Amino acid sequence: GMYWTIAGGTGEFLTVTLSGDGSGVVMSALDGIDCGLDCTEEYLSGSSVTLTASADSGSIFVGWSGACSGTGTCELTMDAAKSVTAQFDPFPAATSNWFTTANVLNDAIGSATLTQNSAINTVYSDLINGLYVARFDGSGSNNGSTNDGTPPNGDHPYLYRGGTLLGSNNGTVSFWIKAAVDTTYGYGLFYERGGSYGHLQVARWSDDLMTVKYGINDINTAQATVTGVESWTHVVAVHSNNELRFYLNGSLVATGSAGSPGSASATIIGCTRDGGTYFVGDMHDYRLWVGTVLTDQQIEALYNEKAALLQSQ
Repeated sequence: GMYWTIAGGTGEFLTVTLSGDGSGVVMSALDGIDCGLDCTEEYLSGSSVTLTASADSGSIFVGWSGACSGTGTCELTMDAAKSVTAQFDPFPAATSNWFTTANVLNDAIGSATLTQNSAINTVYSDLINGLYVARFDGSGSNNGSTNDGTPPNGDHPYLYRGGTLLGSNNGTVSFWIKAAVDTTYGYGLFYERGGSYGHLQVARWSDDLMTVKYGINDINTAQATVTGVESWTHVVAVHSNNELRFYLNGSLVATGSAGSPGSASATIIGCTRDGGTYFVGDMHDYRLWVGTVLTDQQIEALYNEKAALLQSQ
């Protein structure tokens, strides 16, 4: 329906179109556009209109075309009739997804068991807008070696899975972290590790250096300086046909070459491959796609999905 009653022909029409094979809605900041129910409105000439696109579950907002572009809000000045299109596409289903809901350990690979040791407290907190996180509280003694593919001997927080998830396949791993303190200790964030350097590995080291590695050679890395991880930070690592890509908060920050894959017999979250250093802080929404390489656009959309909720904390 018409929101503005315009006398004397002084109004301009705004038309919103939804496209793509996914689903979502577009809303105006003030009453007016509520598309897909109400996709055309007449506004006072010269007035400002802000549109926000929100994808439904299982879809992502790809971006605007027409009078707007990009993936943020659409800011319009109605000095003429205008049309915008919002594209929603289906988002590839993750192979595994952990630390997202009360069902913390959701692993779609085979029948392998995920071991969450007692030092990880799964918490639900209004402080993070009702989202579930895994809290690695730093308690316990130093973890022993994980090189032989068995769980760490100590009891610092970790998540261990016998058997690999990604293996030597192309794929993508995505997660949010909020470090409790900025220390000089390295910590493994996602490791596939066995008797030798294995498959994809994501770690943070001293001097705020974060690396993505693959294979048996330490020089095969994509690395970047990262600051501010005491606030919620979105991390994505991609292995694609022997190329490594590393993203922080939705943007590509580094690339590298993948080495030859070594053997790996376990997946570890929360400590490094030798168990000697460990993560202290919160983690949310681990997702792993085996065989699926997310695009830059999809990774940006993945970041935007929760950035406003998490980074406001």
